[in-house]
This record gives sequence, structure tokens and C-alpha cells, in this order.
Amino acid sequence: FCAVHESDEVLKQHCDFESYYSYAITPVSRIFGETSMSFDTDTDRMVLLSGGLQASAHDHQLKCQRLKETAEQAIKRLTHWPVCTVFEQWREFTARERQLKQSAAQLRTQCAILEEAQVFRKWRENYLGASRARNYRNRHLTQASFEALRDYRIHRQYVKNLARIARNHRLVTAGRKFFYPWAQKVSFL
Repeated sequence: FCAVHESDEVLKQHCDFESYYSYAITPVSRIFGETSMSFDTDTDRMVLLSGGLQASAHDHQLKCQRLKETAEQAIKRLTHWPVCTVFEQWREFTARERQLKQSAAQLRTQCAILEEAQVFRKWRENYLGASRARNYRNRHLTQASFEALRDYRIHRQYVKNLARIARNHRLVTAGRKFFYPWAQKVSFL
């Protein structure tokens, strides 16, 4: 605050109209030279000079005002420079943190998508495996059933043939058993 107050005082001293007037009069007196005529007696010259002086004074006041504002702003920046640096670091930190949070959210989203895809892939593989196993079992059971049926028919045919052969053999054996004694009895007779 002291630096601002001191600079304000310095600017006020430099911006006084009297100091400007003495600054502006010196070149005018050099241009026109020292005359015995005063400004009070020459009204035309006084009007011209006063208009130019007023415009110059106004320009000088504007320049002084801009200089004062620039100095105040520079002093304010210099006084708050450590705060500005810390604030800038904090701003960069928060921007980086926000960026990292967004990256983490995107990464979590990607991980969730990949996990869902992996779960779906495993489910699809299991489903296809179960479907193949079911089809294989059905095909194998159907084929095994037909083979068992064919084997059963063959075995049944074989058993029928054996039964027929056994019956024929029994008939032949029974016939021999009774035929020879009968043939002998008949031949004695």
C-alpha cells in the first residue's frame, strides 16, 4: 500500500499543470523568442496558445492517467505475485487433476466394456460348447440306439436261428430215440 501511495504522490507531482505549463512554455518561448510583449496584451496569440495548451494539457493528463494506472497495476501484480504464482500452480494442478479424473473415468469405462465383452465371450463359448455337446450326445445316442437296435435284431435273429436249430436237433434226437426202437420192433414183427 505504501508503494502505491508513494507512486501516486510522484505521479501527482509530475502531472501538475504548473509543471506541465513550465515544460510547455519553454519550447514556445524558444520558438517565438523572448518578447517584451506579454500574453495578456496579445489576445489572438493568447487564444491560440491557450487552445493548444489545453489540448496538450489534456493529452498529458491522459498520458499521466494511463501511466498511473499502469504503475498501479504493475505494483498490484508485484505485490500479489507470490499469490498469483501459487494460484497459477493450483490452477494447473486442478486442470491436471481434472484431466486425470477424466482419463480414469474413460479407463474405467473401457475396463467395464472389456469385462462385459469377456463375460459375453465366455458365455458364448460355454453356450456353443454346451450346444455342441448336446448335439454330439443326441447324435451319439441316436446312433448308439440304432446300433443297439440293429445288434438286438441280429442277436434276436441269431437266437431264433439257435432256437430253430435246437428244436430241429431235439426233434431229430427225439425222433432217433423213438424211431430206432420202433424200427427194431417193426423189423421183428
